[in-house]
Amino acid sequence: MVLFKKLWHKVAIVYSLIIMALFFIFIAVLQNTFLAYFEDKEYPMYSDLTNNIELFIESKEEINGKDLEGFIREGDLLSKVDILLYDDSGKMILGDKKYHELLQNYELHIDMKDGMIIEPRDNPDDHDYFILERKYKKIDGTLYLVKQIDKYTTFYLKMERFAISFAVLLSTLFIFLSLITSRWLLNPIFKILQDVKKIEIEGSTSLLTEQYPEEEFKKIVQLQNSFIKKIRNYISREKKFISNASHELLTPVTVIKGYTEVLRWGSDDKEVLNSALDTIENETERMEELMRSLMVLSKIEETEKNILVPLDMKKIVEEEGKRLQGVYERKIRVKSEKSIILGEEQLLKLLLGEVVKNAVKYSQEDIKINLYTDKNKVILIIKDQGEGISSDYLKEIFQRFSQEDNSKGSKGFGLGLAIVKDISKLHQGMVEIKSVQEEGTEVKVTFPRAN
Repeated sequence: MVLFKKLWHKVAIVYSLIIMALFFIFIAVLQNTFLAYFEDKEYPMYSDLTNNIELFIESKEEINGKDLEGFIREGDLLSKVDILLYDDSGKMILGDKKYHELLQNYELHIDMKDGMIIEPRDNPDDHDYFILERKYKKIDGTLYLVKQIDKYTTFYLKMERFAISFAVLLSTLFIFLSLITSRWLLNPIFKILQDVKKIEIEGSTSLLTEQYPEEEFKKIVQLQNSFIKKIRNYISREKKFISNASHELLTPVTVIKGYTEVLRWGSDDKEVLNSALDTIENETERMEELMRSLMVLSKIEETEKNILVPLDMKKIVEEEGKRLQGVYERKIRVKSEKSIILGEEQLLKLLLGEVVKNAVKYSQEDIKINLYTDKNKVILIIKDQGEGISSDYLKEIFQRFSQEDNSKGSKGFGLGLAIVKDISKLHQGMVEIKSVQEEGTEVKVTFPRAN
């Protein structure tokens, strides 16, 4: 049903059902208490009377209604209860006409195992009555024992019937009130939903208002705003990334285009021609390096963690350290111990290569690599004694295309450390950089240790 698709409708219905259930439980307990009292205090008397009558009937080989009437009158049973005796044709042969009329026109109130409690239909304000019915084959008739219930019990029963009606009425009223109050209570949620819907339609990243008196709703809005801020930052970084990537691509393209014009118009100066060709080659290599870096970043984002396998970082660090020493012709001191992590070998080599490349670029001394385990962690430290990094730049050092303004002739793209961070994140690791200007830089990468 469409009605129950709305949260405030569901809240109202649930509350109402709970109230109704409590009312009916109360009524059931009330009725069971009454039945227990009645069966303990009143019912034994009816049982004794029926037993005496049954014993009398069984003692006679042949018996008719008149014999039974004589026994009842002689035994003074009528002083305890009223007795109605009907023959097989339904004719009353013993009893008060008032009770005969009662049996023809009554409302059943409680149906019991060996009888029933009824009330007069024509006069509901009258007392209630207990009726016990017995059929006897020997007399071809039916015997009814009728007992007027005392005024306290009658009042109790009437209150019970009133409680049932009151429960139904009150539950209906409560459903109506719950629909109103639940709508009022949940109104802040509807306001939040409207604001979110507006943001979705407009395609904006506006923050939601946090002016809610209820602490719970305020926290919901704060969480939503926190998420919107992250989206803002993500969009801002992507815009900056695209802008920087476009700029970095446009610069070599412009240079190549300029030198192409030089070649087009020709020159008799071989030195100028060679210089133009060297510049074109260098800029082409820079474009190639940029594209390769962008492809690496894309590959890291697409790599799934389930492809990671157990690797010995000691072997990777020693082999890659030896290779990089030959590439850069710089002494690289490696100190390592066996350390197993879950990883992807080529990406881990790339991580090490990017950090060492920066160390070579900004220092002239030997480079130190230290690999060791610490409880459930594997720690890789690459340290140089170069020019260091300013504290201001350290705050944004992992952002893509981020470069320090005073880089001494650096022609990088500011993607190396972004690659290092993404690779460490893929391996559930963490990268930290400590640096002191004119003293050197330490890059620390922490990985979770594999069992």
